[in-house]
Amino acid sequence: MAAARESVLRVFLKSTGREGSVSNGSVWEWCRDWYHGLLPGGLDPDLSSVKGNPNRDGTYSRVRRGGAWIEEGWANRSAVRLRYEPERRSDHIGFRVVAVQR
Repeated sequence: MAAARESVLRVFLKSTGREGSVSNGSVWEWCRDWYHGLLPGGLDPDLSSVKGNPNRDGTYSRVRRGGAWIEEGWANRSAVRLRYEPERRSDHIGFRVVAVQR
């Protein structure tokens, strides 16, 4: 399985010209916002402290964005936002490390 993943990643990087970068289509990116089915219009709201509607089992979902190597092309865009419960784990969901110079 590891060889297949390496092959898929190699093709992805070559076809997108993004060798050495982590970007859309690498792994789904966790966001700090709780998932809301309908966002308020206007500016991009910070929904990290406001939980949306609960799932059927009573849990809440966070937002994941950007698609992953395992997905079809439609999902590999930063505008794509889907729900996923923080307690669940997957090999195609991660997070982006950002350093801010002060």
